[in-house]
Amino acid sequence: MNPTVPSSTATPDEPRPPLADAAALSVNALSERLVARLVDDAPRFGAAISRTANGTVLVDAGVAAPGSVAAGVLIARICMGGLGHVTVRLDVVLGAAEMNVEKLFCLGKGDTVTLDTHLDAPVTLQLDGKSIARGQLMAVGDSFGLKITEIL
Repeated sequence: MNPTVPSSTATPDEPRPPLADAAALSVNALSERLVARLVDDAPRFGAAISRTANGTVLVDAGVAAPGSVAAGVLIARICMGGLGHVTVRLDVVLGAAEMNVEKLFCLGKGDTVTLDTHLDAPVTLQLDGKSIARGQLMAVGDSFGLKITEIL
């Protein structure tokens, strides 16, 4: 049994966990090289390293040690488990509309669907269907952009 992937007692007729067939994934292993970098380059990061009696490594990057922005960024990357490079898809929701199916099937080129959102109202930024921020649409070159006005 691999300790990094949860075991499953599901039968063939039951749904399997999403990662049941995936290769073993250890967030600790992904962070390990980042932690080693912080420990090895502690003076450059303004960090102080100490070890407890049982060998646990303690990093001070801003309490008694001076720390640095670079140390903070590296610690944030460590906290993300080395997964900061993973790409996610964000959706911007402008509004919604309701109509009956008959009207929906009658829509054609040039028709207008009125949304339930005022023209100046903030739009919603979503990650995997969950609202995470609000903001105002803006032009970024020839594309739309979103200026964040509120983190939810």
